[in-house]
Amino acid sequence: MFIEPVKNILDPWDVFLAVSDRQYPFILENQTNAAKTARFSLVGFDPCIIIKAWQNNIEITHDSVKETKTGDPFSVLNSILAAHKQSFDEKLPCGGAVGYFGYDLKNLLENLPQKAPQKPFIPDLLFGIYDTMFVYDHNECKSYIASAVMSKLKEFKNIIQKNKTQTSAKALVFGQFASNFTKNEYLSAIKKAKSYISSGDIYQINLSQKFKIPFEGDPKAFYSKLRRIHPVPFGAFLDCGGFQVISNSPECFLKIQNGTIETYPIKGTSPRGKNPAEDAMLIKELKTDAKELAEHIMIVDLERNDIGKVCKTGTVKVKEFEKIVTYPTLHHMVSCVTGEIKKGISSIDCIKACFPGGSITGAPKIRAMEIIDELEPTPRGIYTGAIGYIDFSGNVNLGMAIRTAVVSNNEMQLSVGGGIVADSVPEDEYEETLLKAEAFFRAMKRNRQ
Repeated sequence: MFIEPVKNILDPWDVFLAVSDRQYPFILENQTNAAKTARFSLVGFDPCIIIKAWQNNIEITHDSVKETKTGDPFSVLNSILAAHKQSFDEKLPCGGAVGYFGYDLKNLLENLPQKAPQKPFIPDLLFGIYDTMFVYDHNECKSYIASAVMSKLKEFKNIIQKNKTQTSAKALVFGQFASNFTKNEYLSAIKKAKSYISSGDIYQINLSQKFKIPFEGDPKAFYSKLRRIHPVPFGAFLDCGGFQVISNSPECFLKIQNGTIETYPIKGTSPRGKNPAEDAMLIKELKTDAKELAEHIMIVDLERNDIGKVCKTGTVKVKEFEKIVTYPTLHHMVSCVTGEIKKGISSIDCIKACFPGGSITGAPKIRAMEIIDELEPTPRGIYTGAIGYIDFSGNVNLGMAIRTAVVSNNEMQLSVGGGIVADSVPEDEYEETLLKAEAFFRAMKRNRQ
């Protein structure tokens, strides 16, 4: 592996723009400069292998040759990563798989009801294998280019030195919003969910609505606005050819580093105040709200159980509990659950054990997912899956695919949701979904719907 420092520290976004006209370019970026959950920002293009899956129908493209097969896409991805496995003293993510796991892959992990896919049928899984990456290390404030092939490293360096940092000047135009729920339908779904809670089926459930928004313009230009308005630790832009994925996620789904696994579930949300005093009051209310606290504890327990499936006995711990993290439009309550992975357990095994995340399903998880399928009228797609990387040495950093939109065929699809418990007030829960879309609305220069 060849690793070359970049003398002039570059903004990863500028690097992405310089390579954005290539095949399958991506950026995964920590925009907050808080390196705790996302130490590295990564940029890449021209993957040597592309893996796509529509449930168990898999397509692998290598050297422009497509192979199709039926099987478990998690296992296929695991096999490809194992074939490239390397260890690095530098502890940098020197190449690996970058892409997403869509929420509907749950159907391959559990026996659950399935909805017919929506058109256009976006893959449930898409990963590129990238042997060359730009890496910005937030701990060291240093930039690198890492590659398995020296000629590719030089090519990458030459491209970014030309510093092509333009996005389309064409105006961004958004049409009339349409949700897959009317407001009354969403309120009715919450009431139905509460009836399942009162009957003992579940303790908590996450319900979401999906906006479809006609869209004209350059998706990169929209993401550029979004990242300035609302910086997050798990920002992502994936250009997947026929569609683009835009993520403004604050939540770490899974981090694996040197045999340690961590997840950072978010449960508990409050709007920002108009001034510091109001902010302090709202944070205090969030930290003492019985409903929010109960909801948070349930999900922390669920994550302890999920991580416990792949960890050594006695190593699963809650490292941080009910920490308040503040963003430009809201406050969130976050905990960290961690453990030491058993020998012989792969990174993909860990992902399967925890997927999809408990904070975006409910508790107990399987029954909550069954009820989600009943109450939500359309499949979630990528939303509430995971976006990020698995490097060639087995380290992982995946953000939860929340505050995430897909742009395709002049349409943006944006889903937002929230957790429902026994004492949820339907109107308040509906408003919380809009609060979570606030950054997107601001980037569109729109008020809440």
